[in-house]
Amino acid sequence: MTSDIALVLGLALLFLMVPLAVSDFAAGRPYRRPVALFVVGGLLVLSAVYGSPVPYRAGDLPDVVMRVVAYFLR
Repeated sequence: MTSDIALVLGLALLFLMVPLAVSDFAAGRPYRRPVALFVVGGLLVLSAVYGSPVPYRAGDLPDVVMRVVAYFLR
């Protein structure tokens, strides 16, 4: 379950990195925050993929997200 949480959190950080990078590009600011989110999100995803006892497939991602959401809502 911890690898599921790491995967979902890493994907969320990678998803949030995109609008932040566009915002920094439009404002002419340096890309420190998007790069930090990319590194942390990427490390979380990699640790989840390599630390999981069962390999993830693309079709498993919706189930993984729903398991993590259900875990936190209980």
